[in-house]
Amino acid sequence: MHILTQQAINIVSQKLHLPITGLEQDWDIELADSSRIDEFLTLFKQDNNLDNEQKYVLMALILASCDDALQEGKALSRDSWTYIEWVLKTHSIYHALIDYWGLPTSKNENDLFALTPYIRAIY
Repeated sequence: MHILTQQAINIVSQKLHLPITGLEQDWDIELADSSRIDEFLTLFKQDNNLDNEQKYVLMALILASCDDALQEGKALSRDSWTYIEWVLKTHSIYHALIDYWGLPTSKNENDLFALTPYIRAIY
């Protein structure tokens, strides 16, 4: 499991104007926002000042936001998901996120996230 660092959380939160309190236990889950996925992806793609830890934190937020979107009955943009899938497949630093959302050992469909089938397609 990869721990999200507070420093990276603070930097990403500041760039995205997220309302953090510092008391979040699951920052990415608590601040996920399905209406901002494209904005989050734009920052991920275009901000060359983000280091790997900050990109990891941002990808965690993007995936949590995608899960929220699916839970809300929204479709994921094909272009957005294709890009996310490519990033996850080609950058090994995201393996912990793939394992978290993919639930590789879970066979019970009632235990899955809405995002799990998308992530499992990456394996």
